[in-house]
Amino acid sequence: MAKEPQAVDFKALLHKANLRATPARLALLKVLQGTGSPQTHAFLADALEELGIDKATVFRNLSSLVEIGVVRRLDVGDHVWRYEWLGEKQEAEHLHPHFVCTSCGEVDCLESDQVRFNDRSKRDLAKRTNEIVLRGTCKNCDQE
Repeated sequence: MAKEPQAVDFKALLHKANLRATPARLALLKVLQGTGSPQTHAFLADALEELGIDKATVFRNLSSLVEIGVVRRLDVGDHVWRYEWLGEKQEAEHLHPHFVCTSCGEVDCLESDQVRFNDRSKRDLAKRTNEIVLRGTCKNCDQE
């Protein structure tokens, strides 16, 4: 789902949720939205380190953003939490499959129409499933 990020008024989004628009939160939201795929705390902390934002601040802000529903926390089976930008969408509206490379560990978002199920499976999955993770080798690792 590597689409061009839509312009979002992060300050308004935070104020609407009764959170202060601190420089750390604004920077974190910008990085999360810009990546286009779920990212680990370590990745986000590294990306924000040059701005003087420490790991604990990143973690606290991620927790706050998950709590207000603009970021989703997910585990794709490797016991590493990743954080994904949802924006103002409800989490159920934003559900989509993820692809995990079994070689490098990269996680990418897939468009819902990239994974096809028959009509019966769709109905059954919609009732019981909140996450679909596909595993395989990404293009970069496949060429090595």
